[in-house]
Amino acid sequence: MFRRRLLHLSGGLLLVGVVLSPAGWPRGRDDYPLSPYPMFTIRRERQVTVSHVLAVSAAGVTKPLGPDLVGNGAVIHAASTVRRAVETGQADGLCGVVAARLFASDPASAQLTHEILVATSTFDLERYFDGARTPLHRQIHARCSPPRAHASHHAPQD
Repeated sequence: MFRRRLLHLSGGLLLVGVVLSPAGWPRGRDDYPLSPYPMFTIRRERQVTVSHVLAVSAAGVTKPLGPDLVGNGAVIHAASTVRRAVETGQADGLCGVVAARLFASDPASAQLTHEILVATSTFDLERYFDGARTPLHRQIHARCSPPRAHASHHAPQD
């Protein structure tokens, strides 16, 4: 009986030791299956820079366009597509593709959109989540206008 208790106690202490061992690891080390959970413990920068595609209304209101207009609808894929276009100097081409997709998917929104921007913006994360969505800095890589629906004009009939 004593032997069995000693075995259970030893096994329990070993398990506790394994679970707590990442606490003593150097900062930034992560090793599957043991982890110090760096996604929660690593100090994050207060500013974040993101490349994205924006729609600008005639009134100057700017809003980001979704991943369905930039890529295949997946956020990670859209972010990668925009970043790659900016890095390789193909932002103008991406802007035109997004403008055409906007018109094809939602002609009414395209009519209200004055221009489309491919931009890299830097935000203060604390201010952003407090509602201040104006970037600290924005670099415009490309500008384009969405295609417009042509209104048909008929001569008045007598």
